[in-house]
Amino acid sequence: MGLKYKFDTAANYFLVLTGFFVPLSITATDFSMALAAIFGVISGRFLQNFPQMKKSPFFWCTLWFILLVMLSFTWSIAPWGDRLSALHKYSKLLYIPLLLAICTDPRWRERTVIAFLAGTFITVILSYFKAWFGLHLGPSDNPAYVFYTHIETSFLVAFATYLLALYAWKNSSWRLLCCILIAIFSYQEFFINDGRTGWIAYLSLLLLFAVQLTGWKGLLLGIASIGVLTLSFYEFSPKFKGILDQSVYEVKQFQTGQVQTSLGYRLGFDYLGWQLVKQKPVAGYGAGSFATASKDVGGLPGWRVIKTPHNEYLMVMVELGVIGLFSLLLLFGIQWGMTFYMGETKYFAQGLLLVFMISSIYNAFLYLSVSGHFYVLFTALFFSKPFSQRKWFTADSKITSQYLQLKNY
Repeated sequence: MGLKYKFDTAANYFLVLTGFFVPLSITATDFSMALAAIFGVISGRFLQNFPQMKKSPFFWCTLWFILLVMLSFTWSIAPWGDRLSALHKYSKLLYIPLLLAICTDPRWRERTVIAFLAGTFITVILSYFKAWFGLHLGPSDNPAYVFYTHIETSFLVAFATYLLALYAWKNSSWRLLCCILIAIFSYQEFFINDGRTGWIAYLSLLLLFAVQLTGWKGLLLGIASIGVLTLSFYEFSPKFKGILDQSVYEVKQFQTGQVQTSLGYRLGFDYLGWQLVKQKPVAGYGAGSFATASKDVGGLPGWRVIKTPHNEYLMVMVELGVIGLFSLLLLFGIQWGMTFYMGETKYFAQGLLLVFMISSIYNAFLYLSVSGHFYVLFTALFFSKPFSQRKWFTADSKITSQYLQLKNY
């Protein structure tokens, strides 16, 4: 075998490892993702697919958003350390075009998705052991906090459950196994996990799945399913009922001026963020400036340093202004438009984009490391199809063609 083939194979193996590590370790994820991109470049795969990629507005919008972050250095009020930190956070978007070039083989895409499900399964099982047997793992006694916080864990479990539902729908030979795993994941999500992010993500994806399953008439089915599940979980899950009741109480407390609660802080971040946006609405305060800008206007009582407003759109508006928000929404909008030209892959892509956009309303998900790397990986996996117009290795072309016919993926 030639050297290029070996490099290409290495890129594919590191891609699968990246999928496995996403739910388990951000350090390992970053390392394996970097190696996948490097081997993809030196194998020549990136240069081969670049002529096709550069025709896509999605490719240029991704680069423009990173360039905008760099340009905002010139007017940022943040210390240089915070500016560079912001660039580091958003620079992971540069992996997207590099990984798009190596995600063109459906066999390796599916292997990477299965590796992600395997990593999530490990997280879920260890969460059960923490909840039921007192396993000491992670920096917190919270059983939902295994490798990441309850917020990130609940989000990943919700998306993994959606992937399993798609596989159960599309592949009858996997249906029984997928349904068993869906039950295991769903119980962990609503009876052990206390992450409201994951609950909203789960129910949002349930609604999308109902529409994908039966068309727009499935909208009523999805809404009814959400209602039934919510009432059932409220009745039978002490965790779900307790958090929901606590959330209602915290909103009422916020309305009376009590900010120092979980939801109170989040609502306070939103209020603070909008006050900052009003002062510099066009170009914002510059990259990495949210902590400095919020401190200059007094911040929030009880919260020493506010690095993000727990809202990606609001954070982008504060730091990059309306220009930044438009750029981000354009990026997401182009992605959504691309999903209608993907065949059955669109179901995976639409689920990724919908849940990420919704979750970014109450988390700075693109900025944060775990969720940001998650977005980069699955964007490359699910949006790579339009960028591959020919097979990389002649010897594999017949095999890949047969695989596509069998899997219709």
